[in-house]
Amino acid sequence: MSETDRRQTQQLLKEMKFYQGPIDGKFGPATRAAIRRYQNSISVKSTGYLTAEEATRLAGTH
Repeated sequence: MSETDRRQTQQLLKEMKFYQGPIDGKFGPATRAAIRRYQNSISVKSTGYLTAEEATRLAGTH
């Protein structure tokens, strides 16, 4: 995933109220926790790492 993709992911997670941190393109602990919250919300295994399908689904929410 490119830095631009990571920033977009963080922005989408922020808009959905899963992420409160900076939009910096770095997937640290806060972003991984937000991804887990997103994964829980869509009833998939909560790993903190997006699959391609999950990333596509997240992007489609915008």
